[in-house]
This record gives sequence, C-alpha cells and structure tokens, in this order.
Amino acid sequence: LKEKINTTIAVHLTGIPTGVKNEGGILEHIMHTVEISCLPAQIPDSITIDVTGLHTGDVVHVRDLARESFELLSDPDAVVVQVVAPRVRVEEGVEEVGSVEPEVIGRKEEV
Repeated sequence: LKEKINTTIAVHLTGIPTGVKNEGGILEHIMHTVEISCLPAQIPDSITIDVTGLHTGDVVHVRDLARESFELLSDPDAVVVQVVAPRVRVEEGVEEVGSVEPEVIGRKEEV
C-alpha cells in the first residue's frame, strides 16, 4: 500500500461546449483513458472534464488535466478533447441537373 502503481483511468466529459452550442463546432473526445501512477488507496474512479467553456478551436491536452493525488504518465502533448469547426466536402466534377420528374410506374407515357 506504500508503493506507487501504474494504472489506467477513464476520462469523462460534462457539459455542452459553447463552441458546439453557439458556434456550430463539433466535440471530439479523443482519449477516453489516461495512464497514471499513484498509491493504490488513492486511485480515482475517473477524471471529469467540464467542457462547457470550450470554444471552436479549443483543445485540452493531458498536461491540462487536474492532478489530485496522482502523476500523469500519458504523453503530456496528447489531445484529450477538442472542439473543431465542421468540415464541408465539396465534390468536384458533379454537375447540377435541372428538375427531373421521377418515373411513375403504371403511368402511360404521353406521345
């Protein structure tokens, strides 16, 4: 009980980011677990991040996580969560076709 151990704990998110709610951004939860080192009696159930204040373009790295009674072993530069702008893919070579009436089965064609 007096020797530190390495373990993995879950990362939970709370709240709705401002960047999603008001700016049309998309929340990406990239890391769902992080590796820590601590005494067995001090292992937390999880780490909770309040994402309410995040705007489009904001990123939370492992180094930004609160360290209560443990040491973070995961890469400090790794991205845990971010709010990104939505991407729109434009397909080239697609021509717009004028109004086309759908074929109705059973209707006789007019000559």
